[in-house]
Amino acid sequence: MKKITIILFLIAIAIAAITCKKTPEIPSGNKIEIGQSTTDSLSYFTAKVSTTITATGGNEISQHGHCWNTAKEPTIENQKTNLGELTQPKSYSSELTNLTNNTTYYVRPYITYANGIVYGSEQSIQTLVTGKPIVTTNEVANILTNSAICGGTNDDGGLTISQRGVCWNTTSNPTLENNIGLTSDGTSTESFASEITNLIDGTTYYVAAYATNVKGTGYGEQKDFQTIAFEGPTVSTTTPTNITGRTVTSGGNVTSDGGANVTARGVCWSASSNPTISDNITTDGTGVGVFTSDIIGLTGSTQYYVRAYATNTVGTSYGNEISFTTLDACNGIETITYEGQTYNTVVIGDQCWMAENLNYNTGNSWCYDNNSSNCDTYGRLYDWETIMNGESSSSTLPSGVQGICPDSWHLPSDAEWTVLTRFLGGNDAGGKMKEEGYDHWNEPNTGATNSSGFTALPGGIRAGHDGHFGDLGSGGYWCSATECSSTYTWIRNLFYGFSVVIRPQSPKENSQSVRCVRD
Repeated sequence: MKKITIILFLIAIAIAAITCKKTPEIPSGNKIEIGQSTTDSLSYFTAKVSTTITATGGNEISQHGHCWNTAKEPTIENQKTNLGELTQPKSYSSELTNLTNNTTYYVRPYITYANGIVYGSEQSIQTLVTGKPIVTTNEVANILTNSAICGGTNDDGGLTISQRGVCWNTTSNPTLENNIGLTSDGTSTESFASEITNLIDGTTYYVAAYATNVKGTGYGEQKDFQTIAFEGPTVSTTTPTNITGRTVTSGGNVTSDGGANVTARGVCWSASSNPTISDNITTDGTGVGVFTSDIIGLTGSTQYYVRAYATNTVGTSYGNEISFTTLDACNGIETITYEGQTYNTVVIGDQCWMAENLNYNTGNSWCYDNNSSNCDTYGRLYDWETIMNGESSSSTLPSGVQGICPDSWHLPSDAEWTVLTRFLGGNDAGGKMKEEGYDHWNEPNTGATNSSGFTALPGGIRAGHDGHFGDLGSGGYWCSATECSSTYTWIRNLFYGFSVVIRPQSPKENSQSVRCVRD
């Protein structure tokens, strides 16, 4: 009986203790009121909740915020935010961080004031589950014949993105393992755009955005599109005319722009069939209509192929192919008449030379031994001042110095003489240049074959310092348009006893033979 009495006494004490722990009641008119909380955002590791304090009851709030825990009825002894003092009713929000994904949390707003702590209603939230990225595929844009633009947006699935972009194929459901192309566009979660390239015109493609993290690859919905079928301009090629050894005139006619503005047109040419704009081209305006093209820089006696072209925003179209053959370096001209004298021509390599020495009576020029019959056979001998006819020395290729040569012809520079002799085999080219036999050359006329057709004759030289003539029948001396000093010029020299070509310096007052080269 005594034991029962003691037990009842202890129960009474416990009930009294529980009753004493209740939150003190707030006096009437001083009540604190906390509204229902809402969840503004929720992610894998964070959340944002908001609460409105509708009344402070005139109490001085020393601290307010939210507290949370994975167990119900969280308190400020658990995780919490501290948002400071409060004097007026207000709405406030808390960022809940360092959460665990796929976990239930319980959240309560709280207020601390002089009489204790007041908690608002409890709510539960569930963080998201990490996994593959969630991806959206954008609509395909800027579709052309061989390219398009696509892209997408992606959530990272709560984990770091290692790769993202778009993949495509000509069959449906493209993936990283089933594609004919893909892009790689960074690792962020911002919207991205990708250029799809190397497509075929008029073809249907399927494309999907993708993003990859450690959980795998997520794909957006598949989009399909068709590249534009190529419709380039319509153009025809003009038959080449005015064919020379180095130039020709052609052109074309753009009869249709293909539905897009023609931005470039002209002709392309090559020594191989089917030339394209990757070969030699002219640029002859824009738009539709007839145009003329001047082709320059050709090589003589060569077959070329030419096609007109026209380019619009879709691509480049070509006209019909036409072939032509350039004339030889002399443009097929076998003779030239100048100041009453007619001269044969000869093509040697890519050069056209007079095959006879110039016989034009002008300035300081002489017939050998002042015998006019020698001029008829060997041509005249000229000093530097006379051959240059007021022009300056030149070492370029070609010289650009007409001098006393006919129109469309010029004096050879030292470099042009070098081109000639190298084409004929170097110094031993002299034998290929000298006239055969002994009609004009003295014996033994070593190595003379005249296989080049140059037909060099031993017209001799006139020494300027005393007017002495020499070497008729023994040697030929030919001027160049290139000086090597203020008083000397480079010349070429052939002798009857040698097959070499000599390149000596000659005083400007000396007089030598002249050969002209076609421009």
